[in-house]
Amino acid sequence: MGFYFFAIFTFILFFQTCLSKNESVAYNLSKAKCSFEILRRNTLIPSLDGLVGVGWDNLMNIPLSTIFANNFSNCRTTPDGDFLIPNYLQVLPIKQIDMDRVANYFEHFKDAFEQTTFSINYGGSAHNPFASVSGSFSTKYQQTKEKMIAEKSSFFNTKVLYRAYTLIVQPDADLHPSFKGRLLAIDEALEKNLTRRARYLSEAIIRDYGTHVLTRVEAGAKIEEEDFVESSVVNMKEENLFEFKSSIAGKFLTNAFGASGSMGMSYSTDSKTNETLSKATRHSHIKTYGGPTVNHLLAQTLSGAKPAEKTQFTFDELVALDVNGVPLYNLISERQMLEIHPTRVDRIQMLLKNATELYYRKNLYTGCTNTTAPNFNYQANSDDGNCLKPYNNYTFGGIFQTCTPLPEVEGFMTQQKRCDGLVQINGITGGFTCPTNFDPVVIFNIVHQFPDWVEHSSYRSCHSCWIAFRCCNTKYRDIVHQEKAQITMHYCKAKTGVSVGQDQGYMFGGIFSSTTVNPFTGSSNCPGHYQGIRMGLDITICVSRDYQLDTTFNVQFAGFFSCQSQIQKCDSGYSQHLLTVLDGCEIYYCVRPEAFNRIELNPIKRPPFEDISSLISNDTESTVYIYLDNQLIVKNSFKEILTNISLEMGSKNGGKNLKEAVLGEDQALNMWLDTMDAKIDEKLDKVSLN
Repeated sequence: MGFYFFAIFTFILFFQTCLSKNESVAYNLSKAKCSFEILRRNTLIPSLDGLVGVGWDNLMNIPLSTIFANNFSNCRTTPDGDFLIPNYLQVLPIKQIDMDRVANYFEHFKDAFEQTTFSINYGGSAHNPFASVSGSFSTKYQQTKEKMIAEKSSFFNTKVLYRAYTLIVQPDADLHPSFKGRLLAIDEALEKNLTRRARYLSEAIIRDYGTHVLTRVEAGAKIEEEDFVESSVVNMKEENLFEFKSSIAGKFLTNAFGASGSMGMSYSTDSKTNETLSKATRHSHIKTYGGPTVNHLLAQTLSGAKPAEKTQFTFDELVALDVNGVPLYNLISERQMLEIHPTRVDRIQMLLKNATELYYRKNLYTGCTNTTAPNFNYQANSDDGNCLKPYNNYTFGGIFQTCTPLPEVEGFMTQQKRCDGLVQINGITGGFTCPTNFDPVVIFNIVHQFPDWVEHSSYRSCHSCWIAFRCCNTKYRDIVHQEKAQITMHYCKAKTGVSVGQDQGYMFGGIFSSTTVNPFTGSSNCPGHYQGIRMGLDITICVSRDYQLDTTFNVQFAGFFSCQSQIQKCDSGYSQHLLTVLDGCEIYYCVRPEAFNRIELNPIKRPPFEDISSLISNDTESTVYIYLDNQLIVKNSFKEILTNISLEMGSKNGGKNLKEAVLGEDQALNMWLDTMDAKIDEKLDKVSLN
């Protein structure tokens, strides 16, 4: 036996020596050392890691990748010696069983979810404008909402909890190397002034690690039963509600433990009550989390052979019963990032904060959440306070959008083709104006940077060399274009206090983009005879003036607003819906809540939202590369080239301003390329002669 332990110890030391630089191996080795020590004591215990110190998606309520470094070098265990724990973990024993003697009853969906979800979803909600979104894309939220609202059911919940430990991350815990490496990659991008890349990396962290980090978890096991009973039956027999709750709890505990009476509890077995419940129950589930499995629990009780034994109710595995934590960006501190200057730490934290809030905003659906209101919005996960308020009569006067390409250097002409497909006239007026009785309202005015594109060219250049010979070289040119344009969009709003006839404006039939469908058709098209008009970069708005054929598809519409609008909310009686985020600016549209009356939930929109595919190079401006036989010999920014040409032309014209002799950017670039080719050929000739 002694030889066996010696062999294990030697094996561990060998791998530690060879592979200690690998963090994942180091984690396994520290765990193996403790396992060896425990084996030496003739005991074998599981580890208690992965419940706390991990990332958490607070919209979907799922744990994600590890945030803190797991290290078992101190060979610590829980106070009772049942579990091996990492160095950063503090464990407080609870060892408590909570049992519902009667079922918990919930009439409203919101109450049911808030009382049965995790604390992290509603912790600090007073300071969190997105608190209502938390957990709204979890499986529990969606299933409970569907069963209670769509199927008009009331919810009964009965449970037994075994609270084993409270797990707390200690303040001096170190970040996991993989997570820290992702943060340093953001810092590197910022140092190179690659702002868009840094935004993408920040959003990718939210995707992989979540919005929060779990710092406090209550671990244990849970067995619960969920019953969904027709609300009409419960409401009709409200005086029997206590009997319903007692009967449901009795059924659950009998199934779980064999006989409620054996546990010192008695429940109504009134046959009429049980029969009423049985007929009105739409769904009934028993679920276990940690501890014994359902099969283990019910193996004897469902067979009817004999009552369940106490040994059935054992807890050999622990799960998170409740979780709490902090937003991921709050974790980023100077102590955790000693490699970089404190001001740079603040930049990383702000980017992560912005990425977190963008993830929430992308999945925020406002509307009336009161299920008894006539304008209840099933898709809404945030109440806009507009339940039962009167609606406004609003007419849509169309939109128009201008686009102006911006030169690399002021004074040079640039090609109008950069704005192809981005200019939109108002179909009602035929120009960039609003019809009578309508005022133009600016929705956004931005300088947009288009996706990078590369212009490739190559050719052979030959010259005399070595008296009687000809030498040839291959020249390559790569011009990385980073183009910009100023885009301004207006929509036409009816003037205040002026009566506008319906036939003066457009009817609104929905909106869609290259990545989203029209919520009112469920597809990327317009209803009926509605026509699509362009907005922003890739958004299509469906409009019609065919009041005879298309009125059926009309959606009451109240315009747009954005982060640049003076009034950043919808008119009373309308709910806001995120249309897009354009260069960091959110754009919303306003419709009546009942327009979203379909009984289905919106799919979650996951980050990253920044388009990394458009970032071809690491340069921050348009750049020209010239290669000679695959070797880079010239690299210049487009801006520097144009500035130098501007100065040269100014000196040749006696100091006249370049604007008096306007030159196109393409023409100027070709002049510079011709000059560079001549210089390169001249240099090659000199080399050949030498």
